[in-house]
Amino acid sequence: MSRRSFRLLHVAGIAMSALLATLWALWVPVFEEPDELAHLDYAFALYDAGRPFVVQHATAGTDVTPQVRYLESISHYRTMRYNPWAIEPAGYGRTAFLRRVDASAPRPSHRVPPDGTSMPYVMFGYPIGYYAVLALIMSVAGALSHDSISVVFLSARLFNVALLIPTLTLAALIFRQCRLDRSTTLLATVAVGAFPLTSWVAGYAQPDNLSLLLVTAALYYVSRWRDDPSDSRRSVVLAFVLAALFLTKHQYALCAWAAAVLLALTRLSLRPLTPKTVASVAMVALLPLLAFTASLLFVPVTRLSATGSFLGTALLQMDFQHAGRLALQMLFDGLDAYAGGNAFTGYWFHFGFRMGQVFPAAALPWLREVLAVLSLAAVVLFASLQLRRLSKIARVWKSRSSAVALRLTAAGVAINIYVALTLILCAAQAASNGELELEGRYWLPVIVPAVLIVLVEIPKLIGRRAERRIVRVVAAGTMACYSLVASVCALAAMHADFYRPSPLTARRDTVAKVVAIQAAGRQSQSIPGTIVLPEHRATVVRGYAVDMVTGLPATRVSLRIDGGQRHYAVTGLSSVSLARFLHDDAIRKSAFGLRLPPDTLKPGRHHFLVEIDDPQLAWPLAVGRRFDVAVTASDHLSQR
Repeated sequence: MSRRSFRLLHVAGIAMSALLATLWALWVPVFEEPDELAHLDYAFALYDAGRPFVVQHATAGTDVTPQVRYLESISHYRTMRYNPWAIEPAGYGRTAFLRRVDASAPRPSHRVPPDGTSMPYVMFGYPIGYYAVLALIMSVAGALSHDSISVVFLSARLFNVALLIPTLTLAALIFRQCRLDRSTTLLATVAVGAFPLTSWVAGYAQPDNLSLLLVTAALYYVSRWRDDPSDSRRSVVLAFVLAALFLTKHQYALCAWAAAVLLALTRLSLRPLTPKTVASVAMVALLPLLAFTASLLFVPVTRLSATGSFLGTALLQMDFQHAGRLALQMLFDGLDAYAGGNAFTGYWFHFGFRMGQVFPAAALPWLREVLAVLSLAAVVLFASLQLRRLSKIARVWKSRSSAVALRLTAAGVAINIYVALTLILCAAQAASNGELELEGRYWLPVIVPAVLIVLVEIPKLIGRRAERRIVRVVAAGTMACYSLVASVCALAAMHADFYRPSPLTARRDTVAKVVAIQAAGRQSQSIPGTIVLPEHRATVVRGYAVDMVTGLPATRVSLRIDGGQRHYAVTGLSSVSLARFLHDDAIRKSAFGLRLPPDTLKPGRHHFLVEIDDPQLAWPLAVGRRFDVAVTASDHLSQR
């Protein structure tokens, strides 16, 4: 392939990837992307204030800014999110709709929220860098459009699309630096840019997009800088890239910074120490740490104190026996690799919320199995490569050549970044005793190192150079084909889900859902799944329910015992745990409670059935799960 042809095809590949991300940005309704509401809530808070700020003694909340609440209301956000069969009305996104949105939208107040107020919960766990840049873009768009909220919202999404262009440009430069030929570089770039997870996330407000750009830039400049650590220009650029990464997301910054510092230390051992070299290495090592310290200044004091307590007691409180079982479970989940295992949900197939699957299971029933086999093969080959690398380092270290062993460890920058992130995420899951669920999109910012491992590192297990080249071209071509086909299918499935009527719309019995229920009693050891209650005592049934038509708490919940009379529960009770779990304060009062007087239940077996009613209908909207209840005369019950 000639250089001219390569450049033209490379530009076309980047443009195609940006087009896919733009379609995601334009077609997905407001806030229907996972976590977009939470991220834009923080960005709108900065946009509304007109400058960066921090509220020292704040409480975490959702739907904090008036702009977010307004967009939720006018776009029927909750109906679309909680009702899986709702579709957008005709004219959604058209000029008339946008004019109606802009007509009564709230204007920026240019006021900093007072101390002690409720703030977006992401402020308590994410650095301010991405949100400050996004708020600046939104402010510029607002100034140019006379504070049109539709333009401001769209500018936030398109800014993330724009981040994909320099990311893919740097990725192609990295592939060329690794001596991949032009055809393989082109296919690998298309595989990264058109990958469903890449184009999907690039279409909405998500700090992972900036993290992906900065991790890729760090990988590129580390590979340039390691040839000459005394190069002050490259040192400054690398230091500022790592500093920006610390202001975006700490976990990715830590991985890239550690790989760069380790490589710098090994290079210092090979060259004579000069003031210029020491200054360059010091800048790369220290400037990012200053940025990390600066990022903490914009975190509320309440969160910093809680974080300090958590970091200080996490290891002491960890259930190591559970952590061991969790590690084994993650090992078995890893065998399914990226093809849908619990540890990587979302990387290949599932997008979350209403996005559903990239491919319908009935359409391509064999694709999941094929990807599972290919992914498992890649995992085995990568493990073999790592074992060979570690054994070589151990042999060198055993021969008392510690400097050489350190250089071998630092040489694989892409491997070090990828492995470091995996270890950090797994450690976080273990420290939380499994409460933190790992998702495949957490690995998106290191997708370029992952592709380098597949195309550069794994083929090293093959002896001949010609065979390596064939393997690289086939692997890159396979990934590119999958990315293109999967992206088209994913876009088609999303568009049909939000804009085409479903034949299931008339199934009114499935549009509401009982999320959970707890009955006052004890679990019987002899009757699995049966709730055992004592006789002559009042029974309390508690739970929470959300009407999936409106996305709001259910207003009428009843309990039917043995198919007989209904007992209506008290609704509108506070359920803070559910609101925190779904990051939605609007469903805080979704709990219900019901007290059955003594002697309502006679000794024997009973069936409880929870139903959600609509006063305007003669039949229940939704039927909850059934519960088997056994009433016994004995008060000496064993608790399971």
